[in-house]
Amino acid sequence: MLARRLGPGGPVGLVRHQLRVHPLGVLLVLVDAVVVAGVSVGVPWLVGRLVADLPAAVGGGPLTVVGVEFVLLVGVLALQVLVGGAQEPVFQDLSLRTEKDVLERLARLFVAPVRIGHLEDPEFLDRAQRVRARVWEVNQGMMQGGTALTGLLTVCGAAASVGVVIGWPSAALLLGAAVAVAVVRSLLMRRELDQWVGATEDQRHAEYAFGLATGLAPKEVRVFGLTDWLARRYWERTAASWKPFWRKRVHNSLWGLALDAGRSAAAVGVVVHVVSGALDGTLSVAAAATAIPLVLVLAQAEIGGLPLFVRGAAVLDDLVETERRYGRTPPEAPHHPRRQPGTPPAVELVNVTFRYPGRDAPVLDRLSLRIHAGEDVGLVGVNGAGKSTLIRLLTGSLRPDSGHVLVDGVDLATLDETDVARWQRRVAVLTQEFCRYPLSARDNVTLGAGRLSTDADAPALADAARRTGALEVAEALVAGWDTVLDASFPGGQDVSGGQWQRIALARAAFAVGEGAGMMVLDEPAAALDVRAEAFLVERHLALTEGVTSLVVSHRFSVLRPIPRIVVLDGGRIVEDGSHDSLMELGGRYARLFTLQSQRLLAGEPR
Repeated sequence: MLARRLGPGGPVGLVRHQLRVHPLGVLLVLVDAVVVAGVSVGVPWLVGRLVADLPAAVGGGPLTVVGVEFVLLVGVLALQVLVGGAQEPVFQDLSLRTEKDVLERLARLFVAPVRIGHLEDPEFLDRAQRVRARVWEVNQGMMQGGTALTGLLTVCGAAASVGVVIGWPSAALLLGAAVAVAVVRSLLMRRELDQWVGATEDQRHAEYAFGLATGLAPKEVRVFGLTDWLARRYWERTAASWKPFWRKRVHNSLWGLALDAGRSAAAVGVVVHVVSGALDGTLSVAAAATAIPLVLVLAQAEIGGLPLFVRGAAVLDDLVETERRYGRTPPEAPHHPRRQPGTPPAVELVNVTFRYPGRDAPVLDRLSLRIHAGEDVGLVGVNGAGKSTLIRLLTGSLRPDSGHVLVDGVDLATLDETDVARWQRRVAVLTQEFCRYPLSARDNVTLGAGRLSTDADAPALADAARRTGALEVAEALVAGWDTVLDASFPGGQDVSGGQWQRIALARAAFAVGEGAGMMVLDEPAAALDVRAEAFLVERHLALTEGVTSLVVSHRFSVLRPIPRIVVLDGGRIVEDGSHDSLMELGGRYARLFTLQSQRLLAGEPR
């Protein structure tokens, strides 16, 4: 399992990581370990000396020695209190910084790469879930390492002290019991946690069900009565992931009882030996008073933090390995000067084949398509034909299995991450799953240029809004452009799907105004009413004037005015021409157009 396969970083890597995240926290961990261990071993010695010197003081002797010993004892205990009080806020800060660092790095694995193929890779998703579910182990790693160091120093110091005071056989017995318990507990804990780590699939299913039940699909959950089903699914998947873990924990608890019983028996035996020695005069009262607390320290000291420290290092190694396989340094977004028009690119797909992981048949099969610079092209195809996949390949989000995606004659596969990111900034995209940011309407539009709005954006914002019909949406909002488009925020307001689509279309238009040279619209009229759709049809060619454009839609009313329309079927482009020429051809496009027109005439929805 993972804990057995520590990478090159290992515990040393975890220490380096924590030193980078919070050097003061690491220093305090070390200081705390030394102080606590010193107090644990030192207090019995001070108590023994105090007990030895008290009779003389009680008999009228000088109190100076006893007073010094008492002051030292109080000082040592006060030091322990001070260090313990100081460590809590620093440890919490170390914990928060560690969690922030790990989660930020994990998040970058999802969003930093310019390509998105890894987001559908089960191995990546399992790795990400494994790290995310075990952040607490990294979080606790250094602190548990400090606990282990404290226990190790305490056990060694106490064993050496016992050897000096009452003999080395007793010290060896107690030290052997402590080490044996630590080793067996480490093995048991590793197996127990490995059991949990291996249940990533059930955990992912449970989290998804929980997310649906708590807000991802509030309307469907209620309308279709899915509440009980989601609750059962969440619990069943959660129970499936927990049951093996709890069986292992019960098994380990029985082992723990046996270990503690054996260790306690050894300690009791040594205490009996100490008391017997004090009674028959072979041990002084001072030696007995020193030895008995030391024996109890040895019987209770734990090196149990060591396995969690090792596991925290293993999780960090897993994150580092995942970064090595899937991570990319986020490329710097190129700066587009304001209001500088982008150069319309020529785009060509040459014999492109693409297959999603786990599927036998390719989505696109030796597809070829050329879009000239500044050309308007419409794309039509049935659901599942591969239209969205084609867009992802065109934007460089996916890499084809074979063939080439060329931009101005340059193959995207030959570009590094930074250059692919530059190409993506040249494309203004409205996808079917466009984001609905819980920000102001103004920011939802200007994010098309990769930034929140500024005062200088006002003219470009107004222009994009007028061209896309988003101005009407903004004017109807309670606070205009400043309205947060989410009613769950104070002063926020929800808008309809059609209104959201116009905001998203304005985002794409704003991106064009800020330097994008190509516009890709995927089902731009999917949520629009008839009036808004008619506005889009009327304004479409003006909206894409001066840029290369690709419009994907199943609504032929949207595609009909576009000079060139291509039909995607069977993973290839099977027809290519204007609306009139395709209707004369009498092929796939003509049949789909006729079928949709008949439904419209019959009053059926499209």
